[in-house]
Amino acid sequence: MTFGLLLAAALAGGAYTLAPGPAFLAFLGIGAGRGPRMGALFLAGHFVGDVVWAALALAAIIGAQTIGFAIFDGLGLACLAVF
Repeated sequence: MTFGLLLAAALAGGAYTLAPGPAFLAFLGIGAGRGPRMGALFLAGHFVGDVVWAALALAAIIGAQTIGFAIFDGLGLACLAVF
């Protein structure tokens, strides 16, 4: 990975982290309406959800490189057919 690409990824990650999104707005609404404890519980649940999705994405990327793309393409088509 080149230094320029690493710097661009770091800047994009920083901009994504610093920009308020829908979860931040939901946190403000929940915190203002139901109190700081419920806001903190919302943030904890949101964090757990982010960690689970990131772990699943990482497992899929590693699995696709290890097992092969054809199996994951078939799983994707099966999911599309079911849903």
